Amino acid sequence: MYKLSIIMPVHNEEESINDFYCELIKYIKIKESEIVFIDDGSDDNSLDIMKNLQKKDKRIKIIQFSKNFG
Repeated sequence: MYKLSIIMPVHNEEESINDFYCELIKYIKIKESEIVFIDDGSDDNSLDIMKNLQKKDKRIKIIQFSKNFG
């Protein structure tokens, strides 16, 4: 069980995902943590960027919606 879950909704945020992630991991000191990105139907490269981050950091989970639900 995770002690800390950070949920981040994403919609067309390709320019800021890496910056957000880099800042976030500076403050996460709990090993039992997860970062959940929820792709809310992005039509840019947000999903690809999140998948690349996920390859480097196994704490990252991705939920992809089929369209933008707002």
